[in-house]
Amino acid sequence: GVRRKRSSGLNHPHSGGFRGTMPHVMNALESSPLEEAIAEDEDEKYIKTGDLIVFGSEEEGEPGLMASGTGFHEDDVVVTVGDRDQRCVFEVFPMTRYTARKALKRVRRDKTSAIPSARDTLPTTVDASSLPASSGEVTVGVLNAEVEESSRAETVQNEAIHSQLEGKVVKYGQVIQLQHLHNGKWLAARTKDCADLETDCAKVFLHKEGGSKCWFKLLPRTSGKSEGDKVAVGDQVVLQHKKSGNMIHRSNMTNEAGDYEVNLATSLTVFTLAHSAAGGRRNL
Repeated sequence: GVRRKRSSGLNHPHSGGFRGTMPHVMNALESSPLEEAIAEDEDEKYIKTGDLIVFGSEEEGEPGLMASGTGFHEDDVVVTVGDRDQRCVFEVFPMTRYTARKALKRVRRDKTSAIPSARDTLPTTVDASSLPASSGEVTVGVLNAEVEESSRAETVQNEAIHSQLEGKVVKYGQVIQLQHLHNGKWLAARTKDCADLETDCAKVFLHKEGGSKCWFKLLPRTSGKSEGDKVAVGDQVVLQHKKSGNMIHRSNMTNEAGDYEVNLATSLTVFTLAHSAAGGRRNL
């Protein structure tokens, strides 16, 4: 059953299940110089690429964490009030490109012998001038080979981006991707699909592959922060879907498990960032 709850606004950030924002400075002082302890303290204040984080919400008067659904609905995205486990943990990744992979899927899906408009839709990494043509057409076999190579190059490039940005501080206005720790899927939104409960909103879900639907921009909620500033642990943030411009939103409607639906809407939900209790970072 679906149930509605009256919103009571935002309260103070909930700390249950969140790792503290300050490191063990005194222990560091015993084994290292003062400047190293200060640097470690400063380092722990911010969210970085590769960090394991949670998104806390206190709307509806109930503190909870953004999480995956359960059972047959594990690809749904919800705010769960009770759980403090890996359902709630996301890893921060940088924005990467998927143009060649998308083109490869399109070529493989096409059942005809030629694609007249292929040259207009090739990813930038493919040299269209190198492709043989007859009456302006590119054969599927040749195009498939070219785009496969482009897709491999794109994958290598994405991996290089991950490595270069690992451990780098995330800044407001930066576009990121969020990978769910438990099932390895990506936070995504698709505006053409309605949310399950709040049907005037768009669907938010966990997708098996990254892509432009998985690009989100971190925006500050407080007046003291602006785009370009470092994102700190404990900050209140808004997640904006880059492709649509709409916001990640906690509904006031709950599913049968009692979890609040998360969808995409013009109205926003403020989330408080914290490191996961399981640890701050893991290797990309």
